[in-house]
Amino acid sequence: MRTISYTFAAGETKAINVYGKYLRVIVGLALDISYYKNNAYNGEKAQAIDAGYYAEPLEAFDRIDITSPTAQTVKIAVSMGLGGYDLSPTGNVSLTSPINATGSNAQATVTTTAAQLVAANTARKYLLIQNKDVTGNIWINFGGTATQANGIKIAPGGSYELNSAILTGAISAISDIASNANIVVVTG
Repeated sequence: MRTISYTFAAGETKAINVYGKYLRVIVGLALDISYYKNNAYNGEKAQAIDAGYYAEPLEAFDRIDITSPTAQTVKIAVSMGLGGYDLSPTGNVSLTSPINATGSNAQATVTTTAAQLVAANTARKYLLIQNKDVTGNIWINFGGTATQANGIKIAPGGSYELNSAILTGAISAISDIASNANIVVVTG
């Protein structure tokens, strides 16, 4: 197993030429990682992953591209087979009680015109958006106007949940069907 460390500027992407079949992120937050072989993207991409993420793609890779949204040092381990780290925590560990919140469910309709789905709420502690439609996709965007290009896709029968690092801004949504009235929004 080979351990590699890189320092990133905010928004920087680094192409790292390293051969392997297994990758583990040891240090890093909110990283996007794409896998390549012979300079061809192999179709596998991990998005917004943190330390602890590991992958064993279907085929070996000889390059990975890592994008960091913030300035940080990223440490990864790469090997030709499964490997691992058993890191012992250092320092103090503090356990806190879970955050209790009251919640509410609401039905919403999303159309082919982007509109606000959830209002901004600085006290938000939980969010779940479920697309109960059987054919229509929806896309959501935090703080902007949702499009298929910039939105987070929620496929038919899918859901999107935030239960930590809650985003509190307004959320807009757009659908690929004229009127999708099968959206449930749970906030707390």
